[in-house]
Amino acid sequence: MDDVTKLKGIGKGTAAVIEDLMATGESSLLKELEEIVPKGLLPLLKLPGLGGKKIAKLHQELGIDSAESLKAACEAGKVRELAGFAVKTEEKILKELAILANRSERLPIWQLEPVVLQIEALLGSMKEVDRFSVAGSFRRALETSKDIDFIVVTEAVEEVREKLLNSLAIQEVVAAGDT
Repeated sequence: MDDVTKLKGIGKGTAAVIEDLMATGESSLLKELEEIVPKGLLPLLKLPGLGGKKIAKLHQELGIDSAESLKAACEAGKVRELAGFAVKTEEKILKELAILANRSERLPIWQLEPVVLQIEALLGSMKEVDRFSVAGSFRRALETSKDIDFIVVTEAVEEVREKLLNSLAIQEVVAAGDT
């Protein structure tokens, strides 16, 4: 198809991203956004009542970049001082953060796929990695999973582990062993 804007719902902006993907296999817009937006902000979108605009305001005015920094700001009474936020908002955010932290959430596999692809790209770019493979429920193509497992073959265990832990927005490390 020569003009993807002829497809219903595809405007100039989306068409530019599609053309970029088709030409290079990557999205320069996505890469730009990944550099600008802290990785810890994306999980905050799961909190009821917090949309992109409120999260952006929290980030810009209070430096919020993770669930932990949001919790600390709420506990210090800083969030209620922002326009559009109040004491009740802080209380609700703290309640939702507690629920989110204790939830043993299983996600549909299709929601995990972008994360798996990100980890695969990261592992594939590391010269220290000899081989790697996704494992667990994602590899078995189960409908849902609560985590993502990888098997990595490398001689530089600590270096690869540190690169992974420092490059990804990780909620919890369940196991990061040498074997």
